[in-house]
Amino acid sequence: MDSFGKRLRSVRMSMSMSLRDLNEKSTIHYAIISQYENNLTFPQVKNLILLSETLKVSLHWLITGKGPKDLPGSEDKESIGRVKSELAAARKALQELQEQNKSLKLQRYEDLQYVNKLQKELLELKNPK
Repeated sequence: MDSFGKRLRSVRMSMSMSLRDLNEKSTIHYAIISQYENNLTFPQVKNLILLSETLKVSLHWLITGKGPKDLPGSEDKESIGRVKSELAAARKALQELQEQNKSLKLQRYEDLQYVNKLQKELLELKNPK
């Protein structure tokens, strides 16, 4: 990608963000972002930093198109977030399974008591006193 505007638009689109979405996340007005994407103006340093942080891309890459695109550690943060989410879901599933297990154990205990009662009644019928 040969221009700042193309890189900016490409990253925004790859994140399925509209101009207004990026506006809300970065606090840069969507009309200004559109001007950047169309290479009509170039952002001030503070807006470059906001865009870089919001889009999680290297400031150097965003400006020049050279070097690594991703911010150092951004994949790690996403991985950690994904793992935390998966862990929370696993904990919830485990709790549900533990509850089901308790319920099944109780049902099995009640079933065994009922079987024992039936066996006693059967023995009493076979061997009346």
